Amino acid sequence: MEDALKIHANIPDPKTGISYDLFKELIEAEILSKHAGEEIGESDDLNHTCVANANHLVDTVLFYYTPYSSLVEPEVNLKKYVEYTTEKKYGAGIYKQARFVSKSSNTYVYRFDYKPKKGLITDLPEWVSVPHGFELLFFLGMPYWPSLSQFVWNGADRKVADTAMTLLTNFVRYGNPVQTGVNFKWDPFKDKVSNIMIIDRNFNMSDPSTFDYKAFTFWIDYYPKVIEATKCCNITQNGLRIYSNPTLTGILAALTVMQYNLIS
Repeated sequence: MEDALKIHANIPDPKTGISYDLFKELIEAEILSKHAGEEIGESDDLNHTCVANANHLVDTVLFYYTPYSSLVEPEVNLKKYVEYTTEKKYGAGIYKQARFVSKSSNTYVYRFDYKPKKGLITDLPEWVSVPHGFELLFFLGMPYWPSLSQFVWNGADRKVADTAMTLLTNFVRYGNPVQTGVNFKWDPFKDKVSNIMIIDRNFNMSDPSTFDYKAFTFWIDYYPKVIEATKCCNITQNGLRIYSNPTLTGILAALTVMQYNLIS
């Protein structure tokens, strides 16, 4: 998990999770900090400004990420906050880039889930998964490096490294990571068919049970519409201030339908 170490250091007790109140406070603070007072668009009229209604944005994100019940175990609240952070800051951007690049060339997307059983990150809590960039150790064959003898690597680590290096070599040489030397399939990513390789002890293509596609479409397709719909245009005329956000009701209604489809 990309920001795991920072979260691990800043929450009161990383071994037991976080309360719902803290979960809500963390998300509110980040959204309000990013959007409060943020101007959207430009206007030649100095008395006319459009800003995002940050409170509505907070409500939207909390509606999507809040666990089914606020009384759930603290570990669940922490897990949902980790998902929010990773999907918003990293996953959505990669997913959006893959959509764009795949329109003109074969594009291969992976998620690296393999976590060694000894050394390195194994002393962290279970909720801390794999840090951003950790796959480079395996794509570069570091389990075989004599200079890293202080780390404990086992046969499973080297097997993952062997396969990862084969995939990288194939991609550089042929433009296809599974051209030769492996016995599994890696389908290219397409805008309408979001194929993603899940790299763990086994290498398997993603499906709805292993990859939350809805989270990325939320951040890429839906959330920008909410920002646009919740902006307030303040027009000052002779001391009169007019607030306008005509599409808010429709957007929030659509979100309700989207969330229902998620959990049904």
